[in-house]
Amino acid sequence: MRWYRRRGSSTFGSVKSRILRGLAVLLGLCAAWGVLIAYPEPFFTYQHRRGNITVYSFTDIPAAIDPILDETIRRVSSSPLWNVGLQHRVFLCGRFFPFFAFPDWRAGGVTQVYFAGNVFLRRVDIEHNVLIGRSGNPAGHDRPLSYYLAHEIAHHMTVAHIGRASYRRLRPWQREGYADYLAKGQRLDLPSAIRAFQRGDREMEPKKSGLYDRYRLLVAYALDQKHIDLDALLTSSIAVEPLEEELLSIRLTE
Repeated sequence: MRWYRRRGSSTFGSVKSRILRGLAVLLGLCAAWGVLIAYPEPFFTYQHRRGNITVYSFTDIPAAIDPILDETIRRVSSSPLWNVGLQHRVFLCGRFFPFFAFPDWRAGGVTQVYFAGNVFLRRVDIEHNVLIGRSGNPAGHDRPLSYYLAHEIAHHMTVAHIGRASYRRLRPWQREGYADYLAKGQRLDLPSAIRAFQRGDREMEPKKSGLYDRYRLLVAYALDQKHIDLDALLTSSIAVEPLEEELLSIRLTE
């Protein structure tokens, strides 16, 4: 009996040791990934700077990037959060996007707000100002490359303004809604958007469509119609339900 106990104890210790080693390896890999996400510049051969935006790429960056960056800056600089001293780093990842974008590898672009705020985009066609989606097709005409750049940079601006802890507490309609509000140039046909919301159109359901039109409408209505202060909007205490109820109750003339 004593022999079996010692053997069992030894086996248990061996399993525990293997588990601890596995955890140590996993933690090491996670730490290495975090460092690469925060400091990926050495892996990108080319870079181009315009204003406070620096673009990094594995391939040469054509001159057509300049008007795209100018349009991006025009959109995000309309925000009170705009700060010319805040540097934005954008990495064009191509086929390596899933690695840099984990766990949101299905998205068109990702801002790793908890790792230096770097922006990572999947494959792009700079000459035509488009981002290539997972399907291999260009994104919609209303979402050019400048839209994706502005959307992700807006996330970086927001977290730089309110801090990572407060940003984490924001709900998706606040985070994505404000980013889309800026990325689309604050141009919104409010009556048409309200009608689509009241009808329950597919584009107003983010989980079904993958679009942020619903969130953008809520933010635009709060800022432009309710005149809610932006800092108040970007707090976890603001409730979305009253805004949705008001939008549903609005009667629009044809």
